[in-house]
Amino acid sequence: MDTLGLYSSPPKSRNWIVELLWPLFKDDVSAEMALRNGMYVCFACGLLSILSTLAAKQPIGGLFLLMFFVFVGAGVRAGSRTASLLAFGYYVAATIFSLIIGPVSLLSSPIIPLIAMGLLLGAVRASFFLVKWKRQRALSNEPPDLPESAFIEMAPEQLRNLARREGGFENALMKSWTILGPVSPILIGALWLLIVSLMAVATIVRPYVIPNSSMEPGLRNGDKVFALQTPFILPVQRGDVVVFKMPTGLASISTKRVVGMPGDRIHLSGGQLFLNGSPVVEPYIQVSSLGNDDFPSPPLFLRFALPDPQMQTAREAMYRDLIHDGELTVPTGTYFVLGDSRSHSLDSRFYGPLPQQNVTARLLYVYAGAKVGTQPHPIPRYPLGSPH
Repeated sequence: MDTLGLYSSPPKSRNWIVELLWPLFKDDVSAEMALRNGMYVCFACGLLSILSTLAAKQPIGGLFLLMFFVFVGAGVRAGSRTASLLAFGYYVAATIFSLIIGPVSLLSSPIIPLIAMGLLLGAVRASFFLVKWKRQRALSNEPPDLPESAFIEMAPEQLRNLARREGGFENALMKSWTILGPVSPILIGALWLLIVSLMAVATIVRPYVIPNSSMEPGLRNGDKVFALQTPFILPVQRGDVVVFKMPTGLASISTKRVVGMPGDRIHLSGGQLFLNGSPVVEPYIQVSSLGNDDFPSPPLFLRFALPDPQMQTAREAMYRDLIHDGELTVPTGTYFVLGDSRSHSLDSRFYGPLPQQNVTARLLYVYAGAKVGTQPHPIPRYPLGSPH
């Protein structure tokens, strides 16, 4: 018991902050105060979760998180060791995850998470203490229910005024957990599965809408797709359809297909793509969409102004520095991207190779088509590693 800070003898006077974060339990009143504090931490986590998900326009995920924390908080207040351990483990894991991906909430200061962890750890210790304390009372043949005044006399002085003050809402939460009994872990597991799924959608796979017709016929303007986020993308391959930030002054997101990797030599003749001197079979392009597009284009092409001054400058730099003997060599750290509808696509032919850090996701799956009757389907990968 000494190891857990559970003492049977009256403890010496301690600072209230130390007593709050590491209470020395000697009766059920002090233990219940620790459980109540743990419940408050759960409720605070639920409130912050729903506020952050509302800000991210994901209210459904916030609702499930709120339900999860309220339900677990009820279990913590009822003295459930399972609920206390789950709340403490979840909070520690969530804090570590937020440190890895960067601050995602108001808990950017390390002090608040440390206090919350201390209170939840106190709830864990209190739940184990209550089980041991009740067993000791049973073995000592003490009356099952002592008068309330006895508990108050046994409580530390700073807890006497708070002893046994339970509101109706708090009692209802405790009863709900007790009534559910063995069903509680199943419900927690179901909520946890929903939360993990929603978090995965928010952090690993995100929905995306095709913004224009540059990827037709495979992807139409308005198609709704799932995209795999950058930290979870395997190395990008030729033929992957990626989402990226425009590398010029246009503050927009675009979708194009990667056709050139660093070191590749690229040129187009009459709409036919040549990779490292060999023509490439591109099944994702309709024959009718192939015009007489040449790249690099004749010098006359450079006279046509582009919609952004930075794009114009980037195009001039590309023709000056990257094109030799009628081919463009893709620099290190960049990709050459093209739209499938070559005649209606603003791509690397105009603003040069795309920096790798601009890529934010890779498209995976069409879950709702803009055209009536479109069936959900995966987006094929065309590695184009062996050009024909």
